[in-house]
Amino acid sequence: MAFRRDRTSQLVILRTLAIDHNFRGHAMVSKNSRVTINAIYDNVHLALWASLVSFLVYFATVVVPNIPAAQARFQRFQIQQIAAEHEFYCDKWGMGEHKQAHDRCILDLQAFRAKVEQRMSDNLQSDF
Repeated sequence: MAFRRDRTSQLVILRTLAIDHNFRGHAMVSKNSRVTINAIYDNVHLALWASLVSFLVYFATVVVPNIPAAQARFQRFQIQQIAAEHEFYCDKWGMGEHKQAHDRCILDLQAFRAKVEQRMSDNLQSDF
């Protein structure tokens, strides 16, 4: 069943929107109110643009210069993490430190990781 307004609700809406006969599709607003609303709109608009520009200046002067250092820190952390994983697995498989088998284990794990990373890289490149 479609929504249907009754006569009284239509009259209330018409009275609130247009009290005089010059209704042009929008509520009648005094000139002072319109000037105030436009001034508020312009100030908010200007403030938003100023915020965007100030953020871009901050990003360009503070964040962008620190990106290479952050990447280097991440790479160092990743290398340490991978080395700890290699040590964990070689120790788990009974190849303690300072043994020739331990060194071979580390080399085998590094080769295995390189093959897996290469396979993943190839798969990503073939998707694009």
